[in-house]
Amino acid sequence: MYSMSKNTGINYIHNQIKCLLDSLTEDDYKRDLPILGQVSISKHLRHVYEFYKLINDARHNRVIDYSLRQRNEDFENSITIAKSYLKIMFEEISEIDFTTDLIVVNDEIDSDKILEFKSSFGRELMYAFDHAIHHLAIIKIGATSMNVVLPKSFGVAPSTLKYQNQN
Repeated sequence: MYSMSKNTGINYIHNQIKCLLDSLTEDDYKRDLPILGQVSISKHLRHVYEFYKLINDARHNRVIDYSLRQRNEDFENSITIAKSYLKIMFEEISEIDFTTDLIVVNDEIDSDKILEFKSSFGRELMYAFDHAIHHLAIIKIGATSMNVVLPKSFGVAPSTLKYQNQN
């Protein structure tokens, strides 16, 4: 059973992303960074957004295929557009019933077979949360390379923060 209050994880990620976007210039957001293999912060953030968006869009047909990301270039090229898309998506996604079942589909590697897995919105949101934390940690490396200052807790899982505070 999902024990956190319904929107805790969603709000945590949304707040971290807002903090990031408020700390960057437009050029910093779009700059390909050597430390990130010539990938920009905006591309990492777009990738995170698209996982959440696929979950949000699955409210209509209860099927998610993570390979169908749209790779939205408008999101990558404008902090203003990114903020707008994120605000709308996180507002909508907070209305999802975590207990509702869905199907996750994926192409099998080296085969034409389509794999289907039973899941729930709660489980997929937990996956998106962990995936987002991973990318936010990578983004922090890129931001730090440009001397952008982010909170110590940025890109850190709550369980890690809890552990650090206990020791």
